[in-house]
Amino acid sequence: MSSNSRLPLFQFADSKAKPPQYSPPTTNISSNGLFSAQSTPQGNRFQDSPTNHPLFAGATPAAKSISSGNRAGGGLFSGSGKPTFNLNPPGTTTTSTANKQPMISPGASGLSPPKPTHSSSAPGRYSSPPSDEDEYTEGGSPRIYEDDSRGEPTAQDEEDDDTGMYGDEEDFAEDDTMQDDSPQAADKIRAYKEEIGTSVKEPGTLIIRTEELMEELAKLISPPPFKDAEYDYDDDVDMDMDRPAAPSLERQQEILGKTSKAFLTTLHEHLPKFKKTKADANLHNAYYIASLILPLHHSTANTTEALRKWLYTHHADPSRSHVTAVRGTHPNSAFSVDFWDVVYQLVLRGEVREAGEVLRSANWDLLCEDAPPVTKPAFGAQQINDKRYTRQEIESIKSAVRTAINLLSRCPGQGRSAYQPPSQLFPNIQLAVDSPGTLADWRIWRGEVLKASEELKGISADQDILDDDTEDSYYDAYYPLNNRGGSFGFTHATKPKKAKVPSEISRVLRNMYEVMRGDVDAILTSSDIWHEAVVSLMMWTKDVDSAAADEEEEFEDNIDVENMGPGEYYTVLVHRKRRQLTQLSSVLELIAGEMPLNPTESLEIAAGGAMAGDPTFIDELAKYSPLVTAAVVEIGGWAGWVKRETTTKDPSGGRDMGLDEDDFAVLGMGKNDNDNSAKIAEDALRRYASSLFGTTWINEGAEIEGWEVGVGLLARIKNGKQLAGKLLTSLPLTSTPRVEKLLRHATEARLSQAASTIAYNWAQHLQSTTENYGDILHFLSLSAPLNLSARKALHETVTSLLQRSLLSSSPFPAPEDLDPRLKHLLSSPTECSSEILRFELSGYAALRSFYALRETAPEMAAKALTAVIRATGEPIDGGIWDKEWESPVEPTVLPVVLRELLTCVDALETQDALDVAKVLTDWEACGEGLRRACIEVGEGSWVDVGKGEMEGVVRKVREALCKVLSRGWVKGGD
Repeated sequence: MSSNSRLPLFQFADSKAKPPQYSPPTTNISSNGLFSAQSTPQGNRFQDSPTNHPLFAGATPAAKSISSGNRAGGGLFSGSGKPTFNLNPPGTTTTSTANKQPMISPGASGLSPPKPTHSSSAPGRYSSPPSDEDEYTEGGSPRIYEDDSRGEPTAQDEEDDDTGMYGDEEDFAEDDTMQDDSPQAADKIRAYKEEIGTSVKEPGTLIIRTEELMEELAKLISPPPFKDAEYDYDDDVDMDMDRPAAPSLERQQEILGKTSKAFLTTLHEHLPKFKKTKADANLHNAYYIASLILPLHHSTANTTEALRKWLYTHHADPSRSHVTAVRGTHPNSAFSVDFWDVVYQLVLRGEVREAGEVLRSANWDLLCEDAPPVTKPAFGAQQINDKRYTRQEIESIKSAVRTAINLLSRCPGQGRSAYQPPSQLFPNIQLAVDSPGTLADWRIWRGEVLKASEELKGISADQDILDDDTEDSYYDAYYPLNNRGGSFGFTHATKPKKAKVPSEISRVLRNMYEVMRGDVDAILTSSDIWHEAVVSLMMWTKDVDSAAADEEEEFEDNIDVENMGPGEYYTVLVHRKRRQLTQLSSVLELIAGEMPLNPTESLEIAAGGAMAGDPTFIDELAKYSPLVTAAVVEIGGWAGWVKRETTTKDPSGGRDMGLDEDDFAVLGMGKNDNDNSAKIAEDALRRYASSLFGTTWINEGAEIEGWEVGVGLLARIKNGKQLAGKLLTSLPLTSTPRVEKLLRHATEARLSQAASTIAYNWAQHLQSTTENYGDILHFLSLSAPLNLSARKALHETVTSLLQRSLLSSSPFPAPEDLDPRLKHLLSSPTECSSEILRFELSGYAALRSFYALRETAPEMAAKALTAVIRATGEPIDGGIWDKEWESPVEPTVLPVVLRELLTCVDALETQDALDVAKVLTDWEACGEGLRRACIEVGEGSWVDVGKGEMEGVVRKVREALCKVLSRGWVKGGD
């Protein structure tokens, strides 16, 4: 991650809803009727502006009749967390704005397990208990001011197309028809099931980089560890005593700011240039929301500046190319038909720096009647303003414009211009620029704006100046003191001819001043879209006269930023950001009543929820990109403006009431909306993780599978370990290398039960599809410690191999048919890490040694076979068949082993013969039950199957043993 700031990048969150302290003025200064429905300017600006924007939900700007005492009530979101909308025309209700209560709180396909194979073995030894887990258009920003005068694209047009939030962005048209906004779709998103989801659509490199950023963020913030499901820690046990101290608050906010910027930069780099598919459009829509919510909380710029930059990035009106075209009009910007339109729109959006630059670019002398005629350029068909004014009118215009420029240049809290590159949502911190301005500055400045507005009335051509000698007739009027112009004064002594400002210019300036002094009606009537109204209200309606404003002023008066340390400065920024978010909450309340959002536009609902801090925006964002949603939730969770299930619960809302959980439950305070909000956030992470598990490859070249990223995410989620185990066991098992990778991860993550299930499922698959007994035994042995079915299957598989070898009187599989793993297990038993597997293979390995040595080394072969016979005698020691006794060789194969012994019985030593004789005696003492079981096992191996043949083998062995023992007795006597 990188950042262009060395100072802390601060974020602030207010987890508790507070009453709005910055209610925008409703009456402010008495209206002069300029913005009534009858007197709304209908000039070039409103001819070129959209007249039927869907966000007005049935109302259009030109048709709105607004009064401060008659506004539609209702908030963006109801108390239940569901978006609610007023679809009636504004002004149809009679709820007073002053009596409304705050309705928005600030900043809040798997392998099917095959059936197990069975062989004849003693029943009951490995019986398992019941298991718990049985046509899209190309992107392009709509140009609001397009006409024939623009001519061919200029270099600035290309720059505007290539420059955005980070200087290289595209503006794309939003297409909200690409997602399902039905209630059923919303319910489907909110309902999470613990199962593998559909494959993610985001680019693999974006997924990997995002996971790296989130993992690094978690390490740097260093949160308390989650409870380990394997150990039942008590809630009172302090597991962090040996952990390093958490970083300071200012350092945490710096980390969060850098991570937010790095994520947005990465996301923007992966945005497709054109929206050719639904996935392309959805990623653009997700960026639309993420570029709003993250800078809103983590940019060092004030809230208004962050909103202005977001508005410019996604709803540029005017665009940078349009502003450049106005300033580049031939022969001067004063000739542009869009000049005053652009100036007014820039002021409305709070872009005072850019508005001042446009005003400074005008040379009004060129519009004088006695100025030389203008020659139109040879290229293009540019439309220009051909209206001319008298010299006195020109001087009045210059004076009025000079006043406007002066006011704009001294506007408090103007921040950085969104139009000047490099334009970023996470700019370098600048103490003076980032300050929203003191209340004293705002009071003085608004008074100057009011004075300029009133003075403008006295020199405007559409106002009648009284000729009587009353006080009103001596309205302060501008007039030139000399023929050179440029200097103006006031007089009461004489009444020279007044120099009037042309009405079309006077009206624009007065309207502009109404906006600048915070007239709510003027702002709402002039705003084409609700986003624009929010930014304008945030910029111009700062509360300076309430009790809360007095407290703020007292706080600001005690601040000495230049002499503060990082921690103290962080406290100041926290306080300021919280005030600004409170103001934003109040603004959104007003917007909900006056310009209700269209409930059919899911993207705008998400944007409104993000501004309001309503957790329902998470579900709306998840419709477009689970990845972006997860990143926003993780960053917001660490910062505190998103409630998660891992967030420490405090039912008292921060008040230490000395009550325990049961007390809160009695008081009805144990469960609250935070629980639902936390579940929404955590489920968004779980849903994204499930989709990662459903993605085969994130980067096939690097062999990075989706589940590898998913398990990293689940490690940062409450109860993620259990969910990871369940999802891992649900993955399709396609190859032995993939299964080994799964097992390696599950073992490292201490997901023992999941590893056991995966190994058992793959072993069953191998049993039904291959004869790679080494792999089958290996995976069964991995599962056996926690799976009785696997333990039983392991024993049965080895017993089957041993029986087939005995029945054919040769090793099975043949040496040339051994798979590599089984060959290694038999040749290097000490390298086998599983004690269970070494135990089970011991008898089978001894039998194969017998077959390999009986021709060349009969003495060693006889010893190997004696070891097999000893193993068969363990369950029948003392003449009683203990069917629960674990032995690598079952006693039911003893007659067949004895038949093999006849080929080398003379090579037995005395002690080996005594051991064989004991086992044989115990076998005979067990009775008919064991004999019948032996006949079933040996079926097909006898010439005449039955008791007679078996008894014949036993008799021959007994006779041979007698010879061996007598020979040994004789040798011993000698």
